[in-house]
Amino acid sequence: MKYLIEHGADTTNTVFNDTLLNYECSLENIEFIKYLIEYGEDVNKKLNFHDTPLIIACEKKNEMLVRYLLRKGANINQSGKNGNSPLIISCKKDDMTMVKYLIEHKANLDQRNDYENTALLIACENGNEALIKYLIENGANINVENINGDTPLIKAISNNSNMNIIKLLVEYGA
Repeated sequence: MKYLIEHGADTTNTVFNDTLLNYECSLENIEFIKYLIEYGEDVNKKLNFHDTPLIIACEKKNEMLVRYLLRKGANINQSGKNGNSPLIISCKKDDMTMVKYLIEHKANLDQRNDYENTALLIACENGNEALIKYLIENGANINVENINGDTPLIKAISNNSNMNIIKLLVEYGA
């Protein structure tokens, strides 16, 4: 593949209806990802409603790739499919390590997806108490509503979360 690129192959053509960089991120092919980026591939490029390389790395829970992409200029708040941000994806995956890293690097805590869900709403839906507490303590809006009018407290109650989560939300002002 390197030979083709070095001899003029068009890297903007799509592979499986996505960018070559995104495809390689889904395979977690770190060395070739580095090659593509050094060759000049855009770390923020996505096609239509597809995800960005950073979102794919978050879906794969690949911390090394996330760190590399951010060092190379990946937009920490760029959304992908369904308007999901890297932080929202990491909350969906219950990946506390990634959530902490993204927040430390200024991810928008209250960014909304196409359904108006935020990272906190997703965490409440999943019932991860530690993640919920971390998001709240770092400034997530505890009374945000999604497109259906659900708040974090409503999500926690409707998903049969343990009482500790419900108490936590109430203690913080929900």
